Amino acid sequence: NNKMANSDRLGVDVIINDLKNNPSCVHGPTVLFERFLGNGHSRKFYSCSTCRDRRDCGFFHLADGKITSCKRELWARLVIEAAPILSHQESWKTVKRLPASDRSYCSSCSSLLKKSDMSDHGSCAVISPISDEQLSHPSTILVPKESSKFEAQYLFATSSVSVIVGMLQNLNTSRVLCIGAPRVHEAIASSPHLNMSSLMMDIDDRYTW
Repeated sequence: NNKMANSDRLGVDVIINDLKNNPSCVHGPTVLFERFLGNGHSRKFYSCSTCRDRRDCGFFHLADGKITSCKRELWARLVIEAAPILSHQESWKTVKRLPASDRSYCSSCSSLLKKSDMSDHGSCAVISPISDEQLSHPSTILVPKESSKFEAQYLFATSSVSVIVGMLQNLNTSRVLCIGAPRVHEAIASSPHLNMSSLMMDIDDRYTW
């Protein structure tokens, strides 16, 4: 599995060649890494592009190992099983149309609920009622994730959001792509007078509502 490498090199390199042929884990296409072992050898392997700790994603495949059809089928099945349940979006649309007093959010289950559903969440951490402002700014009620090697989330303060949006206005920006910046996206999406459109990309599927 090891090959001779520059004996002076240590650490890990990322090899970006033909990404479309890389195997995929539940977080998306994997990345080819080369780890220099410090003894004149190195090892290439595919691993998750999102998680830096195998306790968060255990995908690991040596680059010179055979990828069998059984392995591909297993990986594909795991990806399908890990996908967000899109049918939940329909129930969320129903909850959004209800009065604030009839809406709840279960932090334990990451679910937006009708008041009649709360009996199934007696031992959970539930927030109720849910105002229209909270619906349009979900980052105010979603508990930030804290894994420093996977989904650590740091939310901008209101003053910081104002400064960022102001800078975008001064640049006459009309389209904004927010990568892991939900509060900037929320501010733009809830302010039609800004004449900006915003698209948010985030690995946290709780923001699909």
